[in-house]
Amino acid sequence: MTPRPNTELYEEAAKSGARLDGAARGDYFMFSVNLSAVPDEEFSRLRSKAYREFYHRRPLHFLRSIARIPNKLHTLKLLARAYVFRRWS
Repeated sequence: MTPRPNTELYEEAAKSGARLDGAARGDYFMFSVNLSAVPDEEFSRLRSKAYREFYHRRPLHFLRSIARIPNKLHTLKLLARAYVFRRWS
């Protein structure tokens, strides 16, 4: 999870020495604090596997979701901006 600044969870994570750079950048898509008993590498692997299984095994669901977006051009611009920001930050 990525705790938001000025929350109790953020303060607790900061005290435990967790890396909070994702929270500072506003990157809420990738976890920055692992509060589970699962090691970080295993957690990351499981997250990637779940993502692949959800989107790659259900392509029609994914395409229908995209079709329901009312303003596709605006959404595309936001995704491009997020990609560029994530790529060079």
